[in-house]
Amino acid sequence: MARPRKDTLRPRCPRPGHATSSVWLYGTRGPKGHERPRWRCVPSNGDKPHEFSETLPRQTTHDGFCGECERAYAPSEGPQGARDYLYPIRDVARALVRVGEGASYREAAYAARRHAERGRKLSSRQVRYSEHAQLVCDWIEVFAPVVHEPHRDLAWPATGSVVLDEVPFHTNSGVQGGARAFSILAAMGWDAEAEVMRLWRLEAVPERRDMARAWRAFLCSLEGRPERVVCDRGRAMVRAVGEAWPHSEVHYCEHHLKERCHSKLRDLGLDVPGTPPHDTIERALSSVARFDEMKAAWLAVGNPTLRKRLASYLRGLERVVMPQLRRRSSWPSREHPYATGALEAHLEWLRRKVSHRAGRLTNKARLDRALLLMMLHRNGHSDERAYAESIRAWLLAGEGRPRGGRRVVTDVRGAPSLRP
Repeated sequence: MARPRKDTLRPRCPRPGHATSSVWLYGTRGPKGHERPRWRCVPSNGDKPHEFSETLPRQTTHDGFCGECERAYAPSEGPQGARDYLYPIRDVARALVRVGEGASYREAAYAARRHAERGRKLSSRQVRYSEHAQLVCDWIEVFAPVVHEPHRDLAWPATGSVVLDEVPFHTNSGVQGGARAFSILAAMGWDAEAEVMRLWRLEAVPERRDMARAWRAFLCSLEGRPERVVCDRGRAMVRAVGEAWPHSEVHYCEHHLKERCHSKLRDLGLDVPGTPPHDTIERALSSVARFDEMKAAWLAVGNPTLRKRLASYLRGLERVVMPQLRRRSSWPSREHPYATGALEAHLEWLRRKVSHRAGRLTNKARLDRALLLMMLHRNGHSDERAYAESIRAWLLAGEGRPRGGRRVVTDVRGAPSLRP
C-alpha cells in the first residue's frame, strides 16, 4: 500500500492567498490531555509568517488513544471540535443521543464530562465530575435542530392518516392531585417512502384552559392537511381539527369508544364477562351489523330503567360511530389505523422518561428541541456518527463556529415559558 504524502496530513492556511504556503506543526495549546495542535504558515507571497488552527481544531483525548482506529493519535491528529468549544463533536453527538434515549440533562452532562475526563481533581486518585446541566442544555439549544434537519418534515403526510393524542405532566412527578404544568401534543403519520406509521411531530405547550388554540397552532405548523385523522373525543382536539382541517375525515379511536361502553355498563352493574351486553362490545365497532348486534343485546336487558338509560346512551353513540362504520372498509388498516394505540405507546414511553423531572422542565423552546431528539430515537434515526457528520458539515459552513449566539432560548427570570 502506498504511503500517504506528508502534505495530505497538513491543513491549508485559511487566509486568502495562502493556499500554497508552507505549513508545519508548531506545537500545541491547551491543558494536558486535551492539547490542540497549532500550525505555522510561511506564505509564499511574501506575507508575514503566522500561526493558525484548523477550521475545526483537533484535540487529543485524555489517553491519547483512538477507540475506533485502535491506535494512538499522532501529534497532529484527534477528534474535531467547534472553535471555542472545549468538547469534540463526537462528545456532543454522544450526549444528544443520550438525551434522545430519555436521559436527563444532568445525566447526559455528567456522562460527557466523565468520558472526556474533564473534572475537578480532588487528589491524586479522586476526580469529581460536575452534574450541572447547562453544558448539555447549550448543546441541545444549538445542535438539536442541526441533527434533526435531515429528517425534518415540512408538511403533513399527503397520503394515509394522521393520529393525534396528548399526554399531560404535573409539577410533582405526575402523581394524582398535582398541578398540571404542561402537555406534550403528538402526531403520527404515514411515511409513504418507508411504508410505516411514525412520529411526525411533538410539541410541549403550557397547560391552559383554551387548549383548542394550542392544538390549532400545532396542526397549522406544517403545510397541507391529511385525508383522515384518528383521535379520541377530547373536546379541544376535535374542535381544533374541525377548524384547521375542515375537509379531513375524523375517525374516533375505537379502543376509547369500547372503553366508554364498558364504563357505561360498569356504572349500571352490567359489565359482566360472559353476558351478551359485555361480549358484544369487542366486535361492535368493526361493522354496522356488529354494532346492531350489540345494540340488540343492550336493549334486551330485562330491567326497564336500565334499558331506558342504555337506549339513551346508544342514541348518542350511534350518531358518532355510524358514519365511520359505513366508511371503515374503504380505509386499508395499515396506513389508516382505527385506534391511537401505536401513538399511545410512544407517549407512555415519554411519560416514563419525563414525568419524574417535569417540575424542573420550565423552558418550552429547550424542551421542544429535546423532543426532536426523542422523536429521532423513537423513529430509529438516533445515530452518534450521523449526528457528528451533520454537526461537522454545519460547522464547516460557518467557518467552525455555530451560527447565532448561545442561550438565546433562556426565559426571562420569573417568567417560565412552560407554565400557564
